[in-house]
Amino acid sequence: MKNQKFTDLLTGIPRLIRVPLVVLGMVCVFVGGVIDGFEYLNEELTLAIFTVFFITSGSMAFNDYFDREIDKEVHPERPIPSGKITPFQALVVSIIFFSISLLLSFFINLLCLIIAVITIDLLVLYETIFKNQGLVGNLMVSFIVGISFTFGGASVGKAEMSIDFSLIAFFLILGREILMDVSDIEGDRLNRYTLPMKIGRRKTTIIGCISLLISAFFLLIPGFVGIFPSFYLILILPVIGLLLYSIIISLKNIENTGRTADLLIIIMGLGLPVFVFSILF
Repeated sequence: MKNQKFTDLLTGIPRLIRVPLVVLGMVCVFVGGVIDGFEYLNEELTLAIFTVFFITSGSMAFNDYFDREIDKEVHPERPIPSGKITPFQALVVSIIFFSISLLLSFFINLLCLIIAVITIDLLVLYETIFKNQGLVGNLMVSFIVGISFTFGGASVGKAEMSIDFSLIAFFLILGREILMDVSDIEGDRLNRYTLPMKIGRRKTTIIGCISLLISAFFLLIPGFVGIFPSFYLILILPVIGLLLYSIIISLKNIENTGRTADLLIIIMGLGLPVFVFSILF
C-alpha cells in the first residue's frame, strides 16, 4: 500500500507541474539570456533556467491546491481530484519548489533574487486574493509570464536587452487573459468578477485586442533597433499576420474570442523559434 502511494506521488508530480508550460517558461529565460549572443550561456543563465523551472512547477502545484474543488468537476483527471496526490502533498511540493528556486536565485545575483521573491509573492497573492478579481489578476499573470525574459537577461547582466521581449509577452498574455474572460463570462459569474461583467463584452474585447496590437508593435522592435538581424522582420511577419488575424476575427464577432485565445498559444509557439533562430544567425 505504501509502495502504491509512493508510485502515485512519483507519477503524479509530472502531471501536477504541467511540463509543457514549465518548458515554455525555461525557453523564455534562455532567450532572454542569450539575446546578445550565445557566449552568455553560462553558469548564471543555467541557474536562472532551473530557477524558473522550480518557480513555474511550484506555481502549478500551488494552483492545483487552491483549485482542488473546482477541478473535481472541471478537471477530474488531474492528480489531486484523481487521488494520486493529496492536497497536502501538492502544497508541500509547491513550498519545496519555491524554496529551491529562491536558493538557486541567491547564487545568481541580487537582481535575480529580488525578481524571484517578487514573482513568488505575486503568485501567492494571485492564488489567495486576486484570482477572482478579473483585471487585476490578469495583470498579475501577464507580469509573471513576461518577467521570465528579463529574468534571463538579468542573470547575465543584460536585463535591459530583454525588456522588449518581456513587453511582448506581457501584452500578448494580457490580451489573451482579457479575451478569455469575454469567452468564459457565463462560467465566471459563479466565482469571479471580471472586466466584461463590469463594462460589457464588446468594450472588453476592444481592450483585449488593443493589448494584442501593442504586442504586435513590440514584435517589430528587435528588427528595427538592431537587436536581431534584418531578416528577423521577414521571419516574424507570419507571426504578426496571425496575430492581426486573431484581432480581426475577435472584433468582427465576439464569439470568436475563445478561438483567438487558442490561436495565441500557436502564436507563442511560433514566435519563440523565430527568436532563437535570429539569435543563432
